[in-house]
Amino acid sequence: MRIPFHSLVINLLVSLLILVLASACGFHLRGENLEEFKQTPVYLNAGGTSVATEVRKQLQIAEIPIVASADQADYVITLANESFDRSVLSISPQTGNVEEYQLSYQVFMSVTGPDGNKLIDSESITAERDYTFDDTNALGKFEEDTTLRIDIRNQAAVAVMRRLEALARQN
Repeated sequence: MRIPFHSLVINLLVSLLILVLASACGFHLRGENLEEFKQTPVYLNAGGTSVATEVRKQLQIAEIPIVASADQADYVITLANESFDRSVLSISPQTGNVEEYQLSYQVFMSVTGPDGNKLIDSESITAERDYTFDDTNALGKFEEDTTLRIDIRNQAAVAVMRRLEALARQN
């Protein structure tokens, strides 16, 4: 089956229009607004936080040089006091069993600049997800909880990168 020539032209024009509109609205790929950090070494002081791996990966994608010690860095990004919390959102009125949980994640971020001054002083990064719970499918819900924790950490890592982008725009 052959695709008519005019359909190919229309598809090409629509694709081109989408690209032009996306660039006109200010859309940028992740990490593109981090030019200030691309020229200077950064140290990630993660203190054993689980979000550190994803933040490190995002920094590498943005082509930001990561060094092994704070002495070698112009900027020090600190992630600390990571915590997960699970709270009950709803309980079944018939059985008294939990029906819904909320999973909350929090990590504190700070950034020290080249002169040793605090550019961001202990700012909280948070993420939350709700999920239903069925005690007849406890194993599946345990796996869902684990998956949600990974997603929440990834969401927090993206929030850290957005905060760095905002910092780069301020300077």
